[in-house]
Amino acid sequence: MCMQGPPYGIPVTQEIHDRYSLELQHAWMVFDLWWKEEWDQADGERKTSRSTMSEDVRNAYELIKKTPIPGYEADGLTGKDSCYLVFVESQLVD
Repeated sequence: MCMQGPPYGIPVTQEIHDRYSLELQHAWMVFDLWWKEEWDQADGERKTSRSTMSEDVRNAYELIKKTPIPGYEADGLTGKDSCYLVFVESQLVD
């Protein structure tokens, strides 16, 4: 689940995603829907901001960031280390 460019982080493949709990899979879905909508609306003009996150998106985002990536627990890698969130973080203005 990487966005654009090289995977500067851990790719969360479908196999890895399937190993998350249902709660985490739902969090990824909630966040991904918000991100894609924001990204599409930005269209190179408007920058995406955390301030546009609803409470459920913010909660999903925080849960993803702190949860270990299946298969990478021993390395201490969490969702914040996924290439998807590395990209998102690089695009947020705040």
